Amino acid sequence: MAGLSKGMTGDQVQVTLGTLAKAAHKALKDATDGDDFLKGLSDADLLADYGISNADAAKLRAGMSALNDLWRIYRGQDALPVARDFRTDVKPIMGLGF
Repeated sequence: MAGLSKGMTGDQVQVTLGTLAKAAHKALKDATDGDDFLKGLSDADLLADYGISNADAAKLRAGMSALNDLWRIYRGQDALPVARDFRTDVKPIMGLGF
C-alpha cells in the first residue's frame, strides 16, 4: 500500500505521501511532454526513425493523449462535470518531508 504501514513515524508517512504526490505530478507532466513529442511526428516518422509500427503508434498516441487530458483536468484547464484544479489538494503535500 504505497509503502505505508502502521509502524511508521509521522515523518515517514509525510515523506512517503509527499513523494507519491510529487511522482504523480511529474508523471502527468512528463506524459504531456510525450504527447507533444508524438504530435510532432507522423506515423511514417515513427516507423522510419524508431521502428514503431502504425498500430503501436496509434496505441501510443491514444495513451499519451488520454494522459494529457488527465493533466489538463488536474490543472483545471478542462472540466469534469464541475471543473476542479487537483493541484489545490496535491500541492500542499508535495513538499512534506523535503
